[in-house]
Amino acid sequence: MSGNYCALCGVSVRDVYWPDDPNYYEGDRDAPYNTDFVSPESCEWMGDVRILGWDLNASTYKKAFLTGPAKADYTVYFRAPEGETFPPKGDTLISTYTEDLGEVMAFPLHYDCYDQFRIALSPKSVDLDVLYETFKSISKGNYATSLKLDYGAANECMGQFWEEQLGIEDLVTSPSSSPDLIEYYHSLTRDTSCAKEPSTQIEPRVDETSDPFYKFSPEILLHIIDLLDTPSVFRWRKSSRPVARLALERGFWKSRIYRDMPWLYDFPIDEDRSSLDTDWRSVYDKLDLVSSRSQKIARQAREIARERENEPPKRGRQRQYNYGLVVRDWSDMDLALTNRRRIWGILGQVLDLYLPREAKSHAA
Repeated sequence: MSGNYCALCGVSVRDVYWPDDPNYYEGDRDAPYNTDFVSPESCEWMGDVRILGWDLNASTYKKAFLTGPAKADYTVYFRAPEGETFPPKGDTLISTYTEDLGEVMAFPLHYDCYDQFRIALSPKSVDLDVLYETFKSISKGNYATSLKLDYGAANECMGQFWEEQLGIEDLVTSPSSSPDLIEYYHSLTRDTSCAKEPSTQIEPRVDETSDPFYKFSPEILLHIIDLLDTPSVFRWRKSSRPVARLALERGFWKSRIYRDMPWLYDFPIDEDRSSLDTDWRSVYDKLDLVSSRSQKIARQAREIARERENEPPKRGRQRQYNYGLVVRDWSDMDLALTNRRRIWGILGQVLDLYLPREAKSHAA
């Protein structure tokens, strides 16, 4: 079966087969992913696909279309039914990522990933023509399997076939909201009580004579902080004593959740009345921690280094794992948020191209 990947997330656009499935390859003995964290049901979103295409014979000036749920065959083709903007009756065979043999380029999308794009673009609605032209501008040419985008960790699994393996369960977890995720959000605000903000360690070389910010009032310093991204705020507080002394109220960290983490669009920040005493700095840090794959990989690398220091040498050839990609234990992570955060990084790349093209198109 040829590999084919979602234009928006870089993950396979085919159903996942499990050991009890009649389509499961006989040579495979184990489940393709860790069943402690994913299941056949939780992976069904990967087979829920739409095709973004272009109708050269459309009678209107809008020519892009989005099919109904499409199913992949064993080549580059998808069998697509009609959709709201795809009027042909019955199923139509559509090839993707190629214009060979007179084909019109088309692009497969997970429905859940397209929904994330709609959310990221809101309150605007998606202009399918602009989205199609954006994808076309970053296509790789005939018989490609994805676009010229940085898909993050998914890049390492994209080959002739999607590489199923333990440790990439986040990539095959739907980014969509769910009751379990909303309950997790509420648990964060319930389980963290307001605490005194930890003091900032000032760099030793900083003193009053070398720090120009002693001249500014706290009001001005707070206004400057509001204009900075959070990593810059941290660096500034470490390098300036008057800035470090500023008390950042709970509202600061509460507002930074939406500002720094736009993928948390479903976080019920204003709904929970019991959150009045919430330690929002702790909530911010926790949400960042459970959704950051790079931080998890870094923690894992340190754990493995400590283990290797303390274990005796092993004889014979040992199985090798790519611990720059695979994660041994997801128990301290939220897989949906981890994948959503990665996908929103890709959506940012797409929007950087989409929005100028949209503005130009609508101005014409």
